[in-house]
Amino acid sequence: MMKPNDGTPHALSRPVIFSMENLLAGLFSVQDLQNAIGRVADGADVQFAVLMGKPIAVHLSCGIPAQSFALHHAAVNDYINKVTRFLVNCGLETGWLSGPDGVRLAEAIGMPPCGAQPIYFMTAEKAGMKEVVYVGRTAAEQGRFVGGHHAITKLHAPQYDGASKQIYQASVLVRISESEWIALELVKPQSRANFYLSEIELNLIFALQPALNETGREALAASAAHHVLIQDPYGLVRGVDRTPISTVRR
Repeated sequence: MMKPNDGTPHALSRPVIFSMENLLAGLFSVQDLQNAIGRVADGADVQFAVLMGKPIAVHLSCGIPAQSFALHHAAVNDYINKVTRFLVNCGLETGWLSGPDGVRLAEAIGMPPCGAQPIYFMTAEKAGMKEVVYVGRTAAEQGRFVGGHHAITKLHAPQYDGASKQIYQASVLVRISESEWIALELVKPQSRANFYLSEIELNLIFALQPALNETGREALAASAAHHVLIQDPYGLVRGVDRTPISTVRR
């Protein structure tokens, strides 16, 4: 349950996202977060949302920091454990963080890991037409784009001459109720989060048919056809469900 303004329970008026940022902002308690983690469904009916970030020019991709989803997942959950211990030591067993508590927390254990962006899209735009040409996920401990990426190499093909080439990193949410979502990096166990990440990537490849993905276009390689909601303020995606979820707090 969200923290009520008047001390009484109330229905959620808009979707809520369980994430590290919103925990530290005092939008819900640690116990609420743990309950949300325990309510993540398992099966073919799980729904996901992909929230696209700002574009990065392909020629600047070597500067994109390394993102190992496995390491990020471990770091986030380690931080949650530190938050729990901090609350107990401070006598805040209710698990709610107010503004001053957040400052004390940051001073005591440092800032939390940034939100994960484990999915990325490469696009090519020419003559006003923008096309998703590659979908991938971040898994390497080293930079995914440092030292070259095979899809970027293929973007040097003649048909992409003169095209504007961009990379969009994206965060991922898992739906746990009609009005609640949770960041993928908070899903436990890590093996389930990794499995969901693979399912999302494979569903996106099959739905979007990106020309530079060598596998996954002819037939759905995922274990199930999942509903993937795409928050796409850039108009990249055509022909798939991209109902906006801008009311979800990030």
